[in-house]
Amino acid sequence: MKKKFVLISTESGKEVEVLKQLKTISQVKEAELVYGDVDIIVKIEAEATEKQLEAILLEIRRIEGVAKTTTYKVRKIA
Repeated sequence: MKKKFVLISTESGKEVEVLKQLKTISQVKEAELVYGDVDIIVKIEAEATEKQLEAILLEIRRIEGVAKTTTYKVRKIA
């Protein structure tokens, strides 16, 4: 299973609504509101990288209130 973490900045006051929408996406395994430079951290898991990218590009970034996303690929060390 491939993992990515997506850090999301939202428009002011849209954090809770964006979080609710994120939790409806099948590849989103965890989503939490946080304090700091970003508003939400999301853990995405999927067997194929293409499915992860679809979730990010076609679903997450299209949620009303999402202002910016930054994606981090998980690196496994043996």
